[in-house]
Amino acid sequence: MQDLYEEASRQFSVCNACRYCEGFCAVFPAIEERLWIYDRGYIDYIANLCHDCRNCFYSCPYVPPNPFSINIPMLLSSIRLESYSRYTYPQIVSRTLFRKPMLGGLIITLISLVLVYLYAVLTGDPLRLFRRITGPGSFYEIIPYGVIASGGIALLLYIALVLGISSYRYWKSIGGPRSGDVLRAFVRALWDVMIHRYFRGGGVGCSYPGERQVFSRLYLHLSLFIGLALAVLSTITAAIYQEILGILPPYGMLSPPVILGICGGVLMVIGSTGLLYMKARSDKSLINRAMMGLDIYMLVLLNLIAFTGLLTMIFRETSCMGVIFTIHMGLVVALFIIAPYSKIIHILYRYLSLMKYNSSRKAGKNS
Repeated sequence: MQDLYEEASRQFSVCNACRYCEGFCAVFPAIEERLWIYDRGYIDYIANLCHDCRNCFYSCPYVPPNPFSINIPMLLSSIRLESYSRYTYPQIVSRTLFRKPMLGGLIITLISLVLVYLYAVLTGDPLRLFRRITGPGSFYEIIPYGVIASGGIALLLYIALVLGISSYRYWKSIGGPRSGDVLRAFVRALWDVMIHRYFRGGGVGCSYPGERQVFSRLYLHLSLFIGLALAVLSTITAAIYQEILGILPPYGMLSPPVILGICGGVLMVIGSTGLLYMKARSDKSLINRAMMGLDIYMLVLLNLIAFTGLLTMIFRETSCMGVIFTIHMGLVVALFIIAPYSKIIHILYRYLSLMKYNSSRKAGKNS
């Protein structure tokens, strides 16, 4: 793996000498902060700054078959995958799942679906899964509320623990700021994320899936981003209805939890389906194969979760509800289990890299 980082130092040195791409994104100004000494932590930081817009590849005069053979998108996708497996805790699990992401994700998903189905069958009348159940708390006739709540809390604590340890390991390795600049860097990074700053290439869109610069990827990613946010907000609103107002689901079609859930689900389906289509059309020589598998599996899983959630809403008063709801919950459990070892980890590492970048740029202006 040392060869990968040596190759990164070589390519970065060429980029630093050329500097043609410095206006595209945060990656190239970060490269230019050093002349030629790039340690492993700094290379990981640069790799996780990359949003894979690919403008640099199609603008570079040194891409293959040039003897310099510069391919920054492929290089950084390979390093990102290596950083995921090295920093994500525990390493023995992360290396296994990041090495074979589609196989590992599929196995965990199938196990989750089987376990949730067996629980539903063995803890009550199995025929209730195929029976029409209506009225307040009808979903809890399939899986009790206590099981859903306690299982959800346990899985959230597990995710928080893994992500907390992983973020500390990554932050320490890349040399994140420790001074009072942390809060300012946090806010600026949050703003970069909210406006999707680096999904715009150099302001003209991403060269994705092909050479032509378009904003399609930005819009689809934003659709998935907002969809997830609305789905979370729907869950929070439903919890308020149940725990504070004492109103059990299912809720009316015009109630806030349902409206938020439907809008979120539709946006997630649109975003994930569109991104899968773009990945299918993209140049496979610009991304690590395992990273491609990591991307595809997460998009497929999010798509299925959103789709089965919408189906649960549509068929909630029919005899199909029990089976659809069981499948939906199995997929959600799978998402929670693999979340720290999936493409979701890029949210954490990219955010921390953006914090470091904003802090270092501020320091550079002040010096």
